[in-house]
Amino acid sequence: MPMTNNYILFSSLVLSLQASAFDNDYSINSPNFNTENFLDIHYVQFTESLNDQWYRAENGWRISGHSLTTDLLYSQTEIKLNNQLSERVNLRLKLQQEVFYTEKDHPPLNLEVESRLFSDYPISASLLGTAEYKKAGSDLGLAVTFGNLTSNFFRYSEITVDYFHNQKNDSPAVYLKQQHLRTIELAWQGSSAWQLRLKLNDASPMHFLYSDQITLFKHQATEYNGVIKYKFNNNNSLKLLLKGFAINKSISGTVAKEQTLNYDTVDLKWLTRQQQAYAFTFGYRQDLFSNNIIDTSNTSSLLDYPFSTRQVYSTLHHPYSQQKAWELGLYLGLTREPNDFYNPELDNSHVYESKLASSWIYQAKNKSSTIFLHISWDLDGSIEDPADGGGITYQSTF
Repeated sequence: MPMTNNYILFSSLVLSLQASAFDNDYSINSPNFNTENFLDIHYVQFTESLNDQWYRAENGWRISGHSLTTDLLYSQTEIKLNNQLSERVNLRLKLQQEVFYTEKDHPPLNLEVESRLFSDYPISASLLGTAEYKKAGSDLGLAVTFGNLTSNFFRYSEITVDYFHNQKNDSPAVYLKQQHLRTIELAWQGSSAWQLRLKLNDASPMHFLYSDQITLFKHQATEYNGVIKYKFNNNNSLKLLLKGFAINKSISGTVAKEQTLNYDTVDLKWLTRQQQAYAFTFGYRQDLFSNNIIDTSNTSSLLDYPFSTRQVYSTLHHPYSQQKAWELGLYLGLTREPNDFYNPELDNSHVYESKLASSWIYQAKNKSSTIFLHISWDLDGSIEDPADGGGITYQSTF
């Protein structure tokens, strides 16, 4: 476990939205956004076609990143590897991380050993864990799965964070209450029209006493990620995305602070294809982020940082050869940032943002790998310097 002389560490911008366990963030964060950041994040996230391919595949890796400021980068990384040792035994490695509001290290790979319980029924049990040089930092848990992870399934897992810490730690730091991460996942396709994916995480309260036997760190969190898709026909579909998290953490002792972070996203889009040559997307998205920090030793010290963006958008995708395509996107947003963390005198209550985004796309002949090269222009910015940054997206499945 990390031990520092300064118990409150202020960082700059990363989120671990689909992490498998506590992400070793023992600090009180100070996130701050540019008013156009959620437009940047939106257009560089994995497309609908990439996601469909990803969920159907047993193996793959993908990464997407885009400039947020001159100093900060949004990134999303996923790895999944599956090795079938026999008809009834699988070995899996997984990693997931999305980064956008405060700096974090990459999480360790999650290892899963899965055994199918009955040859005639798709029911399996799994041993889950992470491997760390210091055994005190290794997680351990169990999962049960009904169905196939690349099609329809229901899965429940429970992991104990730093399972061996109190027995194998080489310092007086100790868990008074260890954290258990309970996760429910399901995917369902009831017919050729309806699709549903859902993931719910609940991280139980953690109480960690530092080596000084005075400083106490507390943490608990919940997270959700859901997608509902309805396909009217081969050329038209409607998709609703809901995701978010709530984190509460505090540190007490020589310093006493408490923080509550909340993030919610709603994204509704209509996807349509015309004559197989052009695909259009029209949608509405809303991102709501809030950060509340209370200095419990000085109740007059209070930070209330709300940030929200409402945006309407449209994209045009055109494949112009067997392996190449281009994409254009227009994003129009209304941002509310009544309290700027670094510039308290500013009041961005109603800031209109507009962005034109373009991507050049190259795909392998067998469609298993795809790369996007992104560049965007700030339409409401300076005429002398309209370019607003670039990015890259890559996905490979096998």
